[in-house]
Amino acid sequence: MKTCLAAAAVLLSLALPALAGREDVLRRAVQGCDRVRVRSGGTCHRDEAGEKTLAEVTKLTDILALLRGIGIDEAASGGGCFCCGDPTFEFYRGEKLLAMVGWHHGEALRWEGGTWSGDGALTSKSAEFLCRWLAEHGVEGPLALLGEKRARERAAEERMRRAAKILPPPVCARLEAARSRAEAEAALGGIDKDPIASALALLRLYGCHEGNWDRYTLPESAARRLLVKLPPEVLGEAFGRLGSDAWALTGAARFIFENENERIVPTEALAKALPGLAAHAFAHPRREARHSAMAGVFRVGGPPAAAALRTVLAGAVKIRDLPESDRVEPDGAVESKGRMAEIRGATDDRVVAAVLLGKLGDPGAEGAILKLREEVTGPDRECLDRAVSEREQ
Repeated sequence: MKTCLAAAAVLLSLALPALAGREDVLRRAVQGCDRVRVRSGGTCHRDEAGEKTLAEVTKLTDILALLRGIGIDEAASGGGCFCCGDPTFEFYRGEKLLAMVGWHHGEALRWEGGTWSGDGALTSKSAEFLCRWLAEHGVEGPLALLGEKRARERAAEERMRRAAKILPPPVCARLEAARSRAEAEAALGGIDKDPIASALALLRLYGCHEGNWDRYTLPESAARRLLVKLPPEVLGEAFGRLGSDAWALTGAARFIFENENERIVPTEALAKALPGLAAHAFAHPRREARHSAMAGVFRVGGPPAAAALRTVLAGAVKIRDLPESDRVEPDGAVESKGRMAEIRGATDDRVVAAVLLGKLGDPGAEGAILKLREEVTGPDRECLDRAVSEREQ
C-alpha cells in the first residue's frame, strides 16, 4: 500500500505543470497528495463537530484535474472578504494535512496557513471548472450558485442593452465603464443639451424594466439622484410628455410612488399625470411595486387618487405578464423601506385599495371592507380587521 502511495505521489509531482503564480506555490505544497476531502464550513471560526464531509476523492486523475483546474488571476488577487468560506478543500498525504483551502463566493480561494498574500481570485474559467468538479463529486451547491450569478450577469447585460436604446452611444459607453455612483452620474450628465429631453431619458432609464422598485443598479441609482436635482419646472414639463411610453411611465411612477418624491413635481403637472401613472403602475407584474404605487397614490390624495384606487377595488385592472427577460434581476443595492402599517402583510390588491380608500374617507370603502372580510383569510383578513378596528375607535 505504501509503495502504491509513493508511486502516486511521484506521478502527481511529474504530472503537474510548473507555473510561476499562486497555483504553482499551492501545487508544490501538496505534492504527494493522495486524498482530497471536501467539507462543509470554512477555514476559520470552525465548528469541527458540526462539519460534514461532502466528498472524499482518492482517484489520482481526479486530484490532478482539480489541481490543474485551479487558475488564479494574479492582478485581481490579494484582497479578501470577512467570511470564513464554504466549502473547504483539505489536501492530505496519508493522514497528514498538507493544505486547507477555503472557497469564497465562487470567486476566490483562501489558503489557511499558506504563503499566499490575501485571497487568490479565480479566473472565470477556473471558477466554472471547480464548480463542475465539485458537482461531479456530489457537491452541487456551488454550481447552482454559479448559475444564479451568471443569470444575474445576463440580466445586467440586458439592462445595458436597453440603456443603449435610450442614451447616445458616448454616454452609454461612459456609463458602462463607470465603477462608482459619482462616475455614473458624471456619465449621465451629458445626455442632451435640452434639459427636458434629458429628464425624459433619465425617467426611461429608471423604468426600462419590470423589476422590483426597491433594487437599484448603479445606473439607476445615478439616474434617481440626477432626477431629484432637476428644477421642478423641468420635471413638470417631462411629466407632461410621458405619453404612452411604458419605460417613461414606469420610471415616473417609481420615482414618485416608491421614492416618495410627489412634493418636488409641480402640483398641476402631477395631477394631470396621475391617472395615467396610476393605471400603468397598478398593472405592474410585481405585487410589491403595485402596493407601493397604491400607497403613493394615497399620499397624493384627492378625487383622482380615490378614483384610481376604486378601479383596483373593482378588479378592473389587468396585471401585466412578467417578461422572461425580467424574471432574474441583476446585482444591485436593495433599499428596503417599511410599508404603511395599515397595509403591511396584505397580498390581495383589493384589500390594499379598500384600506387606503377607507383612510381617504371614500363613502364606499366601509361596505367594501366588510364584504372582503368574508372572502379573504390570513394576513389579508388581519389587515381588514385592523381597518375595521380603527374605524370603530
